[in-house]
Amino acid sequence: MPWEDIKASELINKQQPAGNKNMTVGLHIYLFRIKTDKLAQIQDQIEQTNTVPVKYNDLVSFTANGLTGCGGDRKSWQKIGPLIAEAEPKTKKHINLLITENLSDDVVITETAKPVSIIYHSNDSTSGIGFDAGQMVLRLKVSSLIGLRQACRLDVMPVYKITGQESGKILSGEKKHEFTFDSAAFSVRLQPGRYVLIAPANERQKQTETQTIGNIISYRQTPEDIADLCLIACDLINNPL
Repeated sequence: MPWEDIKASELINKQQPAGNKNMTVGLHIYLFRIKTDKLAQIQDQIEQTNTVPVKYNDLVSFTANGLTGCGGDRKSWQKIGPLIAEAEPKTKKHINLLITENLSDDVVITETAKPVSIIYHSNDSTSGIGFDAGQMVLRLKVSSLIGLRQACRLDVMPVYKITGQESGKILSGEKKHEFTFDSAAFSVRLQPGRYVLIAPANERQKQTETQTIGNIISYRQTPEDIADLCLIACDLINNPL
């Protein structure tokens, strides 16, 4: 597995404050850039991988928003990992994240230098939303599970965050600088050695068209034959209670 060469326990030992009684989780987050000639095979394997069930806020909307995903463990990675390797992956980003329960962390997936329009599916409805330049991030939050010391719930929410001078002009019902895509959110139960993988559900749309969330995350600033995959892997859970 790509994250096994780095030990989250080292991060926890160095960064966790003395006397901290909250659960902390060591995550490795990879953004892989792959050639799209293998993407269909990877998507097929994602559909067959259900070792670790993923709970979607709305599965139909998640797919309609251009996303697909799965949860797995070391055994399932033996099938999907080689397919990613055949796609000649390059690591666009690798983050070692130490996250404390009930506190969220934002991981930037892509940035847009110009305004962008997103077509958003939610609760059987579709709407177009325009944003100024900003960032598409994944908001991560972990919480403990009663009676389970070496497991946690990971919540993942796509969020568009507006940057720059125009960031204060938008969005009723939301923080003025961001928009949360609730129907594209999901959660998964993780423990050390388990992961969740996020990929585009379909082929790239032309960049002149309104984009889905999946297009923004996976294709926004990549060449025609390239796509980005996001892997979130759990290495260690430290639960002092």
